[in-house]
Amino acid sequence: VKKGTKVIWENLDAWGHTVTSTDGIFDSKTISGNMTFERAFNEPGTFGFLCVIHPSMTGQVTVEE
Repeated sequence: VKKGTKVIWENLDAWGHTVTSTDGIFDSKTISGNMTFERAFNEPGTFGFLCVIHPSMTGQVTVEE
């Protein structure tokens, strides 16, 4: 994504999930079903994240200038 982009995660499951950065920069806390979490990415880099409830659920956001 481009620097300044707001990323929105939507939980479409019946179970709670989190979006927690692997470097401690952000943490959504538990997102219940049909709820969202959003965060603006204002610095370039690659930001890894996972669900602390289900640690095998991982992803990353790559931010470019």
